[in-house]
Amino acid sequence: LLSVTGSPTALITNDQAWEADVVEGPEMIQVGSQLWLFYSANDWNTANYGVGYAKCASITGPCTKPTSSALFTSTPDAVGTGGQTFVIQGTRAGMAYHGWMPGQVNTSTGERRLYAGTLDFSSGVPVLIAYT
Repeated sequence: LLSVTGSPTALITNDQAWEADVVEGPEMIQVGSQLWLFYSANDWNTANYGVGYAKCASITGPCTKPTSSALFTSTPDAVGTGGQTFVIQGTRAGMAYHGWMPGQVNTSTGERRLYAGTLDFSSGVPVLIAYT
């Protein structure tokens, strides 16, 4: 049985313009000795929804967002990406996420689908190197 200990700690806020009014869907992962907090931000029903990240000193922070833009909001196959989850392998992370099919954002026939990608951390920051 799990229980909560200690007080809640704010790790990030929606303080960047691209995030608009929301940050959600956080997932913290460890690659090597570094902790990374990934999250989704903006309106899921638009092409502006995207994946952001912060570098964290510990599981309770502090966490620093190193960029002023999303890690990515689109690939050639997906628009308005978010809802990411990971599988770590060395300096890379397999990532599942969802997004709209291009041209179908917020339409009555639009579909959000599951996609997969790979992040590489060997340069010290996450870089999207592959996606399907």
